[in-house]
Amino acid sequence: MYVLQIHTVDDFPNPFAATSSAAPGRKPSATNNNNNFADVTELKGVVHLFRNLSPATASLTSPSSRSTTLFVAAVPNYLSPEDFLLFCGSHLDHFSQLCFLRNDAMEDRYSVLITLVNQLTSDGFYCSFNGKRFRPSEVCRLCQQHDEKPRCAECGTLKNLWVCVICGFVGCGRYQEKHAVRHWEDTQHCFSLELKTQQVWDYVGDIYVHRLNQSKADGKSAMMNSHCMSIHEECGTCGCSEDSGISEALFDSKVEAIADEYNRLLATQMETQRQNFESQLIEVKCKKESSIAEAVEKALSSRMQDIQSKLEQYVDEKKTVADTNQCLMKRQEILRKAVKEIEDRENSSLRSRDETIRDLEEQIRDLKVYIEAQRTVATMNGIKGGTLLPVQSNLPSPANSKRRTKTIRRRS
Repeated sequence: MYVLQIHTVDDFPNPFAATSSAAPGRKPSATNNNNNFADVTELKGVVHLFRNLSPATASLTSPSSRSTTLFVAAVPNYLSPEDFLLFCGSHLDHFSQLCFLRNDAMEDRYSVLITLVNQLTSDGFYCSFNGKRFRPSEVCRLCQQHDEKPRCAECGTLKNLWVCVICGFVGCGRYQEKHAVRHWEDTQHCFSLELKTQQVWDYVGDIYVHRLNQSKADGKSAMMNSHCMSIHEECGTCGCSEDSGISEALFDSKVEAIADEYNRLLATQMETQRQNFESQLIEVKCKKESSIAEAVEKALSSRMQDIQSKLEQYVDEKKTVADTNQCLMKRQEILRKAVKEIEDRENSSLRSRDETIRDLEEQIRDLKVYIEAQRTVATMNGIKGGTLLPVQSNLPSPANSKRRTKTIRRRS
C-alpha cells in the first residue's frame, strides 16, 4: 500500500480536452455525457510516493490494501495523453477521474492518476495493464513529408545533397562536409541517392548502382542472359539461332555506350570538382578580403579614437592656455599702469629736486660774490666814500633776475 502526496502551486487542476484521435469513434473528453468518463484534468507539481509498511496493509491480497485509485508512475513523452487514452481502450467508460501530472524538472515523462468507479473495474484495469508495454507502429522515414528545400541534417547546406535510401538521412557529399559518407561509416547503410542526378551510389563497391552489372573478373560488361531456356536447340521466336556476329556487334555497341557514359560521367564529375574548387577559392578570397577589411577598419577605428582623444586633450589644453594668457594680459595691463604711475612720480620728484639744487647753487654763488665784494671793498681804501654805478651787462634770464631780486632783498 502506498501513500501519494502531490506538491503543486496550482490552485485548481486545469481542464484537459483530448482530441478526436484519442479513441475510435468518440472523444474521451470531460464533456462526454454518454458514459461514466467524467473528469480529465492536468496538474503541474512534484509527486511523492510513500510506502506504508504497517502489518495491517502489508499484504496486497487483503481487501483493505486495494483502492479504486491507481497511479501510473512514468509515461514517456512520446506517448501523448491522447495515445494513452487510446491505449486504455474500453476501460475509459469506467474512469471517474483522470489527472495528468507533469513535473518541469522531468520533461521526458509524466505521471497519470486514475480513479475508477468501483473496486472490480479497478482490479480489472490493474490486471490488464500492469506490465503491459506500448508498441507503436513502425514509421517509414521516407514516407514523411520533406521540406520544400532539403538540406543537410548536420550542417544545413543546400548543395551536393545525398539521401540514404535505407533510413532517409540527408547529408552533404564529398565536396562539402562529407556527412553522407560519415553516415555510411557509422550505420553501414551503403546505398545513397544523389538528389541532383537521381543516381544511386554504392559505398561498398564505390560505384553507381546502374554500373553494378560490370564484371569484376575481366572488367567487361556482363551480358544479360537473353537466351531462352527452351529444351529445343532452336527457337524461331526469340532469335537464339542468329549469327554470333550480331551478338558481338551488340556487345561492342554496349561497351561503347558504357564507355561514352563513363566519359560523360567523368567529365561531369571533373566539372563539378572544378566548380567546387573555384567556389572554395572564391570563398577563401572573400574571407581573406573581409578579414583584411575588418582589420583595416579596426585599425582605422582605433587610430581615429586615438586622434579624437588627442584632439580633445589639445582643445582642453588650448582653452587652459587661452584662459591663462588672458589672465596674464590683464595682470600685465595692471602692472603697466602701476609702472607708469611710478615713473611719473619719479620724474616729478627728479624735476623738483633739480630745481631745488639749481636754486641752491645760485644762492651759493650769489653769497660767494657778495662775500668777495665785501672783502674787496674792505681792502680798497680809495673807493671809500665813492659812488657805485651800475654796469650794463647781458639781460639776465627771468629765473636769474628773480634770484638776484631775492638776493638783493636778503642783502637789504
